Amino acid sequence: MDILAFTYPLNAVLMIGVPIAVGYYLTRRFAQGWGIWFLGVVTFLAAQIGSGFFTRAVNSLVAESAASWPVVSQMIFDGLFLGLSAALWEEGMRYAVLRWWAKDVRSRREGIMMGAGHGGAMAIVLGVFALFYVSQMFRYRNADLSTIVPADQLAYAQAEVARFWSQPWYFTLLNALESISFLMVNIGLATLVMRTFLEKRSAWFLLAIVLHFVIASGRELGMAFLGPYWTEALLLLAGGLCLLPVFLWREAQESQPA
Repeated sequence: MDILAFTYPLNAVLMIGVPIAVGYYLTRRFAQGWGIWFLGVVTFLAAQIGSGFFTRAVNSLVAESAASWPVVSQMIFDGLFLGLSAALWEEGMRYAVLRWWAKDVRSRREGIMMGAGHGGAMAIVLGVFALFYVSQMFRYRNADLSTIVPADQLAYAQAEVARFWSQPWYFTLLNALESISFLMVNIGLATLVMRTFLEKRSAWFLLAIVLHFVIASGRELGMAFLGPYWTEALLLLAGGLCLLPVFLWREAQESQPA
């Protein structure tokens, strides 16, 4: 049996299944429903819509001048800009939802649930796309591509299919690993934003923005300059470090007045 025929679907299933399993565990562990988890989902989707419009607007303003930049400068700018956009919109949306909408959501556990929904939504959406892409590649694997794609795209399509089915098996699971890393990152950052309201200290919100910027930009720049393996290893480390304060945050802090 070709191991890639197993690991590619497994990657997509893990991207979809792990965040759902984590959400289920947290609802049981905290004796809560799925409402706060779905609040995190809505927060993620709203942030993506805003970030998408913002990114396109900025790109339209700088596209002409950036075209003359050296390739390395373009890569660095793209990495830093995408990281900044993600940090501002995702943490800003988290803050806005807690500040003006979910005014009664004020506990450490709810912060964890909200972060799990936010990171889980990202993983599930990407997992669905990955599952669709894999299904297409199964279709194209032994097909006569000349009957499917235009002649001017045939060489590219053949190269893409060949590349897809020639990867090492462990490479095919990197997206699942990244989804788990960002799930941990979002749980950690969501609890920082929650602490902004529980402790009435804006420094926690600013810290969440800075950490998100560093991690998101680091991911983009790492893929460009370090390659996927080192980048994913560093993301996993970042996820663990973001999750560590969640366990160190004493439950007593939940009882502070909102």
